[in-house]
Amino acid sequence: MKILELSTLTPAIEQDLHNLISKCDGYEPFFEESSTKPVDQCSNSSTADTTDTSASCSSSSSTVYIASYDEMTHEMTGFLSWLITESATSTDKSTDPTTSMVTAEVTALVDPAFRRLGIFTELFTVAKQILLCLGVNQILCALPDSIANSSLNHGYIYKEALMQLNTKTLRSIAATNESTFNINPSDTFEYYYSDDELEYLMYEDDGEEPIAVLNLDYQESFTNIYGVYVDESLRGHGIGSLLMNHLIMDYASICDLPLVLQVSSLNKAAVSLYKKCGFTEVSHISYYSLI
Repeated sequence: MKILELSTLTPAIEQDLHNLISKCDGYEPFFEESSTKPVDQCSNSSTADTTDTSASCSSSSSTVYIASYDEMTHEMTGFLSWLITESATSTDKSTDPTTSMVTAEVTALVDPAFRRLGIFTELFTVAKQILLCLGVNQILCALPDSIANSSLNHGYIYKEALMQLNTKTLRSIAATNESTFNINPSDTFEYYYSDDELEYLMYEDDGEEPIAVLNLDYQESFTNIYGVYVDESLRGHGIGSLLMNHLIMDYASICDLPLVLQVSSLNKAAVSLYKKCGFTEVSHISYYSLI
């Protein structure tokens, strides 16, 4: 097996990746479209050095993809990529809460014909060296329940839930929710769709700037809510609840598609808000630590 470390994808390698994706039920890992920039191949060998990290550290800043190829068929058999984010606090309660966490979310896929041959382990071993050199102190990966007991799994961290509000309940919620809050929205707040109806905005009476906003993405069978934001100085006062409930009331009058959204279990306030507004979880993806 040949392991490649890549900083970008050439058209040929991208085509290899799309061929691999087609074998994996269409699951797509993180990647950017190919460019005309040359590919930085930090490693191109049949065996990757998994003990000496100096070589990987010297070139890790340019490596974002790890790919494996079968040396006989020259087909891509595995692919791993990552996104790095930094947060002010850790999701691990055992660490100092003031410690800055640099988190890498790993995505990967392996050709079904080559699974259970240790390909993901080899890809991840190379990636782990690079990520640790970049200062990453948390590596997460979404694992299906069937392999959550893998030796690479170092513990459950959180889940990303898909929540839905069905068409049948939209109008009943719209008719009852306004009276459940202490703030009377008709006294101080105004609500508007943007001209293209892709944003829903909340204003204080005579205010020039919105105090809360959410975005809408209309699909054929549902409408996705994302980018919910409330002015920091007004959080904790029921503004998000008012925004969501007024959206539900106004949305029900113009559209019959279910409302869906994604939320992290770490965001307890948002989960509580959406449940209060009638959303229920329909599926979830669990994320586990790999270090």
